[in-house]
Amino acid sequence: MPFHLDGSAPGYIEEAPSKTRLSYDIVEAALRQGSFFYQVSLPHYRGHEFLRECLTRYKMYLCLKAMHRKVFLVPCYDIDLIWHTHQVRDCLVGCFGGIHSTVR
Repeated sequence: MPFHLDGSAPGYIEEAPSKTRLSYDIVEAALRQGSFFYQVSLPHYRGHEFLRECLTRYKMYLCLKAMHRKVFLVPCYDIDLIWHTHQVRDCLVGCFGGIHSTVR
């Protein structure tokens, strides 16, 4: 994986385990997202036309998901990028709450 942390690198600080009331493993989630981040960092993901097409495909994905709620649909990276962007938009998150990104 291209974003692997080297624990022997200068300045690397290993944190001591701490107690938390969170049940979500944030470290595991961050590691899952490493490959995703690498893929969506490629240059063509910044093009306006490409992003417009991503948004169109995302809307089609949401329609499919609404039509087939019991079917496990795995989005492509471009659709997943729009989903992650959608998640950070406060005004839109409430519309699609309860869906979590756990597949990588």
